[in-house]
Amino acid sequence: MAEAVCASAIHAFGSRADLQADPGRVAVSLSKVPVSETTIGYGPGSDYQAELTLLDGVWQIARATGPKSAVNVTTPGEGAGAMFLVTASPEAWKTRALETPVNGMAALEALLAQAAPSHGCPGEAIPFKLSGTLMGGEWSVVGRPAGAAGRIEQADVTLIGIFDPADPDRYFMPQGRKIHVHVVSNDGQLSGHLNDFEALTNPSLALPQ
Repeated sequence: MAEAVCASAIHAFGSRADLQADPGRVAVSLSKVPVSETTIGYGPGSDYQAELTLLDGVWQIARATGPKSAVNVTTPGEGAGAMFLVTASPEAWKTRALETPVNGMAALEALLAQAAPSHGCPGEAIPFKLSGTLMGGEWSVVGRPAGAAGRIEQADVTLIGIFDPADPDRYFMPQGRKIHVHVVSNDGQLSGHLNDFEALTNPSLALPQ
């Protein structure tokens, strides 16, 4: 069961070893990425010029426009690629409302560690979506010569990502974490990497079915 809903649903284009050997290597063209209506994903765009997020099969491409601002579009440019890209396309998602807020990244890790075994994923990586009202979210977007970073005081959002307690490298976990998270605002104005957050209220968690 674990292979059916966990590992088999996740695919990594590129690796940390590849990037160490050839820092300028583009792992995949976005036009060649298999995408369905269930697909989520994350990674940096070619030459680290954009932050890539996939939510329900729709690209969310954020480019820095200043040190604290970014613009979000949903159509990849011609020839767009990714330095690395992690995607998950489960057959379906099963969503349930949570009774209490999720109070930060450590709490989200703990939540997924607890939820994974009941979904046939004990000790395995598992993709997720988490929707609700985000409070105090710290986001960032890669860019050259400089990216952008900012704070979401309050917004309705969906978080997507991978929880991986087994291997920090295969799905590009940030240092010291077992989870890689991106955020997409419900109004479509913001997407990017989520570094941390204070709380997510009225949460609904979706895991592979």
